[in-house]
Amino acid sequence: TEFSPDGTKQLEVTIDGFASSYKVTKIDWPLNPISWPPDSTITDITTVFASSINLGTPQPNPANEIIKIPYWLPSENPANLNIYDQYGRLIFSKLIPNNTDSIQLNIKEWTSGTYIYQICQGEDCGAGRFLKF
Repeated sequence: TEFSPDGTKQLEVTIDGFASSYKVTKIDWPLNPISWPPDSTITDITTVFASSINLGTPQPNPANEIIKIPYWLPSENPANLNIYDQYGRLIFSKLIPNNTDSIQLNIKEWTSGTYIYQICQGEDCGAGRFLKF
Protein backbone atom coordinates (compact mmCIF):
# COMPACT_ATOMS: atom_id res chain seq x y z
CA THR A 1 0.00 0.00 0.00
CA GLU A 2 1.39 3.39 -0.98
CA PHE A 3 1.22 6.25 1.50
CA SER A 4 1.68 9.92 0.66
CA PRO A 5 4.88 11.69 1.80
CA ASP A 6 3.10 12.98 4.93
CA GLY A 7 2.44 9.36 6.01
CA THR A 8 -1.28 9.27 5.24
CA LYS A 9 -3.48 7.31 2.85
CA GLN A 10 -7.05 7.94 1.74
CA LEU A 11 -9.17 4.76 1.96
CA GLU A 12 -12.59 4.30 0.35
CA VAL A 13 -14.87 1.90 2.22
CA THR A 14 -18.33 0.72 1.19
CA ILE A 15 -20.50 -1.13 3.72
CA ASP A 16 -24.05 -2.15 2.85
CA GLY A 17 -24.04 0.21 -0.13
CA PHE A 18 -22.94 3.30 1.84
CA ALA A 19 -19.58 4.78 0.88
CA SER A 20 -17.22 6.56 3.24
CA SER A 21 -13.70 7.84 2.89
CA TYR A 22 -11.10 7.69 5.64
CA LYS A 23 -7.70 9.22 6.13
CA VAL A 24 -5.31 6.72 7.71
CA THR A 25 -2.03 7.74 9.32
CA LYS A 26 0.71 5.13 9.45
CA ILE A 27 3.47 4.50 11.93
CA ASP A 28 6.15 1.79 11.61
CA TRP A 29 4.48 0.31 8.54
CA PRO A 30 6.18 -2.96 7.53
CA LEU A 31 8.12 -3.21 4.28
CA ASN A 32 6.10 -6.30 3.34
CA PRO A 33 2.57 -5.01 2.59
CA ILE A 34 1.12 -8.53 2.29
CA SER A 35 1.44 -9.30 6.00
CA TRP A 36 0.28 -7.24 8.96
CA PRO A 37 2.57 -8.14 11.85
CA PRO A 38 1.50 -7.26 15.40
CA ASP A 39 4.16 -4.54 15.68
CA SER A 40 2.46 -2.45 12.93
CA THR A 41 0.08 0.18 14.23
CA ILE A 42 -2.46 2.46 12.62
CA THR A 43 -2.54 5.41 14.97
CA ASP A 44 -5.32 7.59 13.58
CA ILE A 45 -8.43 7.08 11.47
CA THR A 46 -10.35 10.24 10.72
CA THR A 47 -13.54 10.42 8.69
CA VAL A 48 -12.79 12.84 5.89
CA PHE A 49 -15.85 12.33 3.74
CA ALA A 50 -19.14 10.59 4.33
CA SER A 51 -21.39 11.04 1.35
CA SER A 52 -24.97 12.03 2.00
CA ILE A 53 -25.79 10.92 -1.54
CA ASN A 54 -27.33 7.49 -1.17
CA LEU A 55 -26.78 5.21 -4.16
CA GLY A 56 -28.75 2.02 -4.54
CA THR A 57 -27.61 -1.07 -6.40
CA PRO A 58 -27.81 -0.76 -10.21
CA GLN A 59 -30.38 -3.12 -11.73
CA PRO A 60 -29.74 -5.43 -13.44
CA ASN A 61 -26.06 -5.83 -12.76
CA PRO A 62 -24.56 -7.04 -15.02
CA ALA A 63 -26.66 -5.43 -17.72
CA ASN A 64 -26.79 -5.72 -21.49
CA GLU A 65 -29.18 -3.05 -22.79
CA ILE A 66 -30.81 -0.95 -20.05
CA ILE A 67 -29.50 -0.26 -16.55
CA LYS A 68 -31.33 1.57 -13.78
CA ILE A 69 -29.25 3.44 -11.18
CA PRO A 70 -31.25 4.38 -8.05
CA TYR A 71 -30.17 7.37 -5.99
CA TRP A 72 -31.27 9.81 -3.31
CA LEU A 73 -29.95 13.37 -3.28
CA PRO A 74 -29.73 15.31 0.00
CA SER A 75 -30.75 18.71 -1.38
CA GLU A 76 -33.12 20.10 -3.99
CA ASN A 77 -30.32 20.97 -6.40
CA PRO A 78 -29.70 18.88 -9.52
CA ALA A 79 -26.65 16.63 -9.63
CA ASN A 80 -24.11 15.55 -12.22
CA LEU A 81 -23.90 11.93 -13.31
CA ASN A 82 -20.55 10.94 -14.81
CA ILE A 83 -19.74 7.48 -16.08
CA TYR A 84 -16.18 6.32 -16.68
CA ASP A 85 -14.94 3.22 -18.49
CA GLN A 86 -12.51 0.77 -16.92
CA TYR A 87 -9.60 2.94 -18.07
CA GLY A 88 -10.90 6.04 -16.29
CA ARG A 89 -12.11 7.81 -19.43
CA LEU A 90 -15.29 9.86 -19.10
CA ILE A 91 -17.77 8.31 -21.54
CA PHE A 92 -21.09 9.78 -20.40
CA SER A 93 -22.18 12.87 -18.50
CA LYS A 94 -25.64 14.18 -17.69
CA LEU A 95 -27.32 16.64 -15.33
CA ILE A 96 -29.93 14.75 -13.31
CA PRO A 97 -32.84 16.28 -11.39
CA ASN A 98 -33.57 15.76 -7.71
CA ASN A 99 -37.27 15.11 -8.36
CA THR A 100 -36.57 11.51 -9.46
CA ASP A 101 -35.16 8.57 -7.54
CA SER A 102 -33.36 6.78 -10.37
CA ILE A 103 -32.03 7.13 -13.87
CA GLN A 104 -32.32 4.59 -16.68
CA LEU A 105 -29.57 4.41 -19.27
CA ASN A 106 -29.49 2.67 -22.61
CA ILE A 107 -26.07 0.98 -22.67
CA LYS A 108 -26.77 -1.34 -25.60
CA GLU A 109 -24.08 0.23 -27.80
CA TRP A 110 -21.44 0.42 -25.06
CA THR A 111 -18.44 -1.92 -25.01
CA SER A 112 -18.51 -4.85 -22.59
CA GLY A 113 -16.64 -4.15 -19.37
CA THR A 114 -16.73 -2.51 -15.96
CA TYR A 115 -18.05 1.04 -15.61
CA ILE A 116 -17.75 3.42 -12.67
CA TYR A 117 -20.56 5.90 -12.12
CA GLN A 118 -20.32 9.00 -9.97
CA ILE A 119 -23.15 11.28 -8.88
CA CYS A 120 -22.06 14.65 -7.49
CA GLN A 121 -24.11 17.41 -5.98
CA GLY A 122 -21.65 20.23 -5.36
CA GLU A 123 -18.73 18.78 -3.41
CA ASP A 124 -20.77 15.78 -2.21
CA CYS A 125 -20.22 12.69 -4.39
CA GLY A 126 -21.23 9.04 -4.33
CA ALA A 127 -19.85 6.37 -6.65
CA GLY A 128 -20.51 2.80 -7.66
CA ARG A 129 -19.89 0.39 -10.51
CA PHE A 130 -21.72 -1.86 -12.88
CA LEU A 131 -20.84 -4.46 -15.47
CA LYS A 132 -21.93 -4.37 -19.12
CA PHE A 133 -21.83 -7.73 -20.91
